[in-house]
Amino acid sequence: MKMIDFMQISVTAFSSCLAIFAILVNHLNFARGLLTILGAGATYNYAGLETPWWSYKDSIKSIVIEAGITAIGDGTFQSLTNLEQVSMPSTVTSIGGHAFVGCSSLASITIPSTVTFIGEGAFHGCDKLSFFTVLSGNQIYCSIDGVLFSKDGKTLLQYPYAKSNSYTIPNGVTSIGRYAFVHAPSLTSVAIPSSVTSINYCAFCDCYALTKVTYYGTIDPGDSSSYIFYDCYNLYCLLVPPSYTSNTFCGHSVVKGNACPAPTPTASRSPSRSPMATRSRSPMATPSKSPTASPSNKFTAPVDYFQRKLKMNTIAVYQVLYHTFML
Repeated sequence: MKMIDFMQISVTAFSSCLAIFAILVNHLNFARGLLTILGAGATYNYAGLETPWWSYKDSIKSIVIEAGITAIGDGTFQSLTNLEQVSMPSTVTSIGGHAFVGCSSLASITIPSTVTFIGEGAFHGCDKLSFFTVLSGNQIYCSIDGVLFSKDGKTLLQYPYAKSNSYTIPNGVTSIGRYAFVHAPSLTSVAIPSSVTSINYCAFCDCYALTKVTYYGTIDPGDSSSYIFYDCYNLYCLLVPPSYTSNTFCGHSVVKGNACPAPTPTASRSPSRSPMATRSRSPMATPSKSPTASPSNKFTAPVDYFQRKLKMNTIAVYQVLYHTFML
């Protein structure tokens, strides 16, 4: 005889005619840390809210989302720091903003061919993430050497945090997206081709290990108001060709020529001695915490994200049913 306890939570959302979905948390599976999401329709948007499985968050190592779920809501799997594996079915078409924010043990992710939308910051703070896989047939996204791009390969959307120390952006890329490299802890140098004509807001924010950026174009692709290199404490050289038409690159002084000067022989620079970043105000802010959120969560999310009004479901019914089965 074996006792199995499990908790089932059913959520019915009347707003936007979302379908009922159920979350089965099987205590028997917590020995291997499995959370299974099943049912039909879209999950609730949990950005800034406590999820039904928050009490078990430190035990969850893998997530299986079963066929029938169509959308992963904002913040659904936030701060699952021990999460290592996620399985998504082909019924999923949308991954909400900050859906996996702070999942610092997640090493890789596979995007189904059916996904047409990935929200801003969906994988921010996934410090061990080294590879994106996008299944063939996806019409919106692709993976190039493990980096997430738009389908046409022209917009770099998300660099995996743990990918490598140096990275050369492929020729033909024209745009670097918002927060594309934010908080990449291992990134030390980046080479940007002349095809890049747009670098967007906070693209390299909080890249503390970044020391060198090389740009091969001749026209400044960004501006100082976009905080592109905010809090890159150790960035000492922005190298551009002699034909570069400005004295600044995204608001920072440049070195024109073929090589960077030797860095100053000092230890890693502290924030107060940052040679590149203007620190008058921060483009980042601490996100709203769940009531039981751990204060040790280091990742900070973009303030403008949390200032937006989330289109939350106006009515939801939570039914918590505890059952005990004898086998």
